[in-house]
Amino acid sequence: MVTQNLLFTIGRVGVTIFFLITGYLTYTSYKKRTGMQYLVNRLFRMYPEYWVLLMAAFIFQIKNVSAPCWMANITLFNEFMGYGNILGASWMMPIQICFFVFIFFFKKYVVKSNAPKYWILFWGMVSLGAGYLRYATGKPIPTAFPLLFLVALLGIEFFIQENGKKQKADSMCCLVIFEAVLIMSTKLSYDNWLYYVVAYNIGIVLFVFMRKREWKSKLLIMLGEIGFPFFLCFDIIFSIMVRFGVCEENQYMSVSACIIHFVLSLAFAVIVTKWVEKPILRYGKALERKMASK
Repeated sequence: MVTQNLLFTIGRVGVTIFFLITGYLTYTSYKKRTGMQYLVNRLFRMYPEYWVLLMAAFIFQIKNVSAPCWMANITLFNEFMGYGNILGASWMMPIQICFFVFIFFFKKYVVKSNAPKYWILFWGMVSLGAGYLRYATGKPIPTAFPLLFLVALLGIEFFIQENGKKQKADSMCCLVIFEAVLIMSTKLSYDNWLYYVVAYNIGIVLFVFMRKREWKSKLLIMLGEIGFPFFLCFDIIFSIMVRFGVCEENQYMSVSACIIHFVLSLAFAVIVTKWVEKPILRYGKALERKMASK
């Protein structure tokens, strides 16, 4: 059977790669657009598709929750309103939205060749502060928020270094800062801190490995395209599997069930990307062109 710790680690590895890709692709995406076009593009990429998947969750009744909870989830900031996530993986989306808004306001100070290092240092201090407050107060201070900001900034750093705009030593310095912050902030925040450290590092290693291969660009673009629906549809696919008796709710899954879950989620993500996300993005690009013509 597959343990919860293993599933947690695999999930966090995926989240790490997802945010690295977010930062990596942010640099080129912003260079092609004005600030407002960039923000519209990012929001068009997230909200409509998320609402479609939320509707699918409602149809399949994956959770029995109140109407206010559904309404709060539509905003993606439901946890700030005291409601849980209907789609489990949506917990990371407010962080991503905040990162896009951060880029929108501070783009000039982030994409410069030496800037990511200083922002990594800044968000590292924020992460340590959040970890200490969580440890001192016992309250669930969101340590993951600044940590994933750090991960996305590492993605920008890797892009700048890869394109010859700075020395490799600078990227190594950023990694050292990140590692120190990761260990200290997670140890202050979580009992299972070691799983966080292992997962984040595996994610970084896999990302660096993909960058070194000749097929890196196509793979990163593909993962960037399907990563969003892939994470979000996990709960929907799991609910369907439970209904058909492939696995049981609140029980450890067998290896075969995990493989089926992964393959079905991947297939569902490809379908959603082709028939939902891409048409929405075409409309979003048309809106961008109208904004540019004004």
